Amino acid sequence: MQRRNSISRQVSTHAVMTAILEKGPISRAGISRETGLSKQTSSEIVRLLEETGWIEETGLSKGKVGRSAVLYQIVPDSAYIVGVDLGGTSLTVALADMTGDLVAQETVPTSPRGGPQIIAQIAEICRRLAERPAAGWEKVRLAVVGTPGVVDPVSGFIEFAPNIPGFDRLRVEDELRHVLGIAVIVENDVNLAVIGERWRGAGQGVDDLVFIALGTGIGQGIMLDGKLLRGASGTAGEIGYLPLCTDPFTEQARSVGAFESAVGSKAILRLYRDEGGECETVRELFQRAEDGERRAALVLDEIGSRLALGVAATAALIDPEKVIFGGSIGGRPELLERIRRKLEECMRRPPVVEASSLGRRAGIEGALAYGIEELHRLTHGSGLITSVPAVPTLTMAPVSSSG
Repeated sequence: MQRRNSISRQVSTHAVMTAILEKGPISRAGISRETGLSKQTSSEIVRLLEETGWIEETGLSKGKVGRSAVLYQIVPDSAYIVGVDLGGTSLTVALADMTGDLVAQETVPTSPRGGPQIIAQIAEICRRLAERPAAGWEKVRLAVVGTPGVVDPVSGFIEFAPNIPGFDRLRVEDELRHVLGIAVIVENDVNLAVIGERWRGAGQGVDDLVFIALGTGIGQGIMLDGKLLRGASGTAGEIGYLPLCTDPFTEQARSVGAFESAVGSKAILRLYRDEGGECETVRELFQRAEDGERRAALVLDEIGSRLALGVAATAALIDPEKVIFGGSIGGRPELLERIRRKLEECMRRPPVVEASSLGRRAGIEGALAYGIEELHRLTHGSGLITSVPAVPTLTMAPVSSSG
């Protein structure tokens, strides 16, 4: 019976914190209406949260009739979350408060020495960002790290991250937890990008959402019913391994994926060479197409057709409402136009296809959103509201703020 009461109180506390974050500033009566809890229960939880420092009074309501009511809001600096977006060439670390607002951010080149040096680099920047007025490392509760590749749920090692040397030989989550002394979660960077787009980007309000990042390679993050889809081994969404557009029974296809071999930046430049052209970068090829060069336009036509096949295959299996393209190549409007046109030719009801509205910020925004969500889960798993604040489940709904 005692355990049942404890769980009930955790659920009620969760509901109250959610109401305050999403609707605040809000009165006790407003909390009761939003949560369905009795006024007495709401008041008890509000008192406890206020005494422990997670919410505060922020003024009085202004009504025409009756007495004014005290309004409550989350105390933004009661705890902090670190988000990390790790790429082969750049590393971004951001510090956010309890409401998800950005406090500090730093972007630096990723250490070329890889492995343990990157662990040390992340730890150094995290602690430096926390040296802010009202912050302090003791208030940082959780770090969420986005990285290329997939974290093996059994071994803890990261697979499929060839651009970060030495990372496949580290249990990155354990290493960071040791040097930071806080809870750490390591997640695929494209998975975090789809969370970021749903939280504050082009996917707001969309429960069935796909994010496709196209650059040197291709990756995909999937949300169904507002929840991240990982699969049995964490590799759900590895669109690069779809057996499309090239022979899937080769060593290269086994290594990097058949579809990635057909649509990544190297494939685009290879197609251009096959057409008799020569250029150093995909950016240059896009410029030539914009200048009216037919050969470059034909290459983009072909890549658009191939990407449309990848979207169609994905849509046939999971039926997303929207597909968002990002990455250094994926968000180009001239490419998206071709994808949409080809989807109309091969699907009866194609999903909406849009460019990322967050750009390079998708991953870091997703890390912060994930951090708030997960910190809430960890807190309520303990059944306590003493050492870690009870963060409401945002279901990735937008909070005011700034791949």
